[in-house]
Amino acid sequence: MWQEMRKRLGARDGFTLIELVVVVAILGVLAIVVTPKVTGALDNAKQKTAASNAKQVQIALERLYADTGAYPTYATLCGAGTAPACALPSLKTGLVNIVNIDTTNLTSATYTTGTNSFTLTMVYSAGGGGKTYTITQDAITASN
Repeated sequence: MWQEMRKRLGARDGFTLIELVVVVAILGVLAIVVTPKVTGALDNAKQKTAASNAKQVQIALERLYADTGAYPTYATLCGAGTAPACALPSLKTGLVNIVNIDTTNLTSATYTTGTNSFTLTMVYSAGGGGKTYTITQDAITASN
């Protein structure tokens, strides 16, 4: 029955070249529209993760201070190296030991400590550029 109906209507098997070109063009336009939104969302998520990591580190260092009465020393957090520039792998290990954060996009960091104070500067390469977070016992400041 369907074959007879197709013969009467003059239907052919397959698609014409013009139909295929139109479909490919529509898919191309959709890809052009969607791609920037997806990459923008990923960059935004990376920036928010970096800000969240900075806050988690600040809270963890404050908890250590509350428990022990002192902030971690340079040697405890950074291991070997010369203050204030930790070897990045050592600092990443030290941060993960204090608080479990994602250090994937952490590109550099410095840590200084005093009796009742500390300053940790972390640079994240996230969101198409680098963002620097300076963490102290009182505040977190972010700059590009």
